[in-house]
Amino acid sequence: MISSIGPQGLSNMVWSFATILVENKPLSDSISAAAMRRIHHFNAQNIGNTAWAFSKLNILDVPLMSSIASQALRKLQSWETQELVNTAWAFAKLELLHGPLMTATSAAAMRRLS
Repeated sequence: MISSIGPQGLSNMVWSFATILVENKPLSDSISAAAMRRIHHFNAQNIGNTAWAFSKLNILDVPLMSSIASQALRKLQSWETQELVNTAWAFAKLELLHGPLMTATSAAAMRRLS
C-alpha cells in the first residue's frame, strides 16, 4: 500500500502524524523505507517536511536522514528559506551532525542575508 504513494503523499502523511504528535512505528518505518527508495523524486518541500516530521517525533532514523542529507546537498541552492530552516532544524533537534549539509545550508542562508 505505501509503495503506491508518491513523495508528496509520503511527506504529508508523516507530517500529519508529527503535527498531532502521534508516532506509529510500523507506519514511520514503512514511510522511511519508501522515502529512501524514492528520495531522488522528492522536491524541497517533501525533503524539508519529512526531515521535520521525523525529528518532531524524535525518530532518529540515520539511514533516512543520510538519504535526506545527500538529496538536499544536490538541490538546496534553489530551496526557499523554509525548506532550509526545516531541514537544518531537523538535524539539530536530532543532534545529528552532517558537516557537509550544515556547511552548504549555512552558505545558502548567508547568500539570502547578503
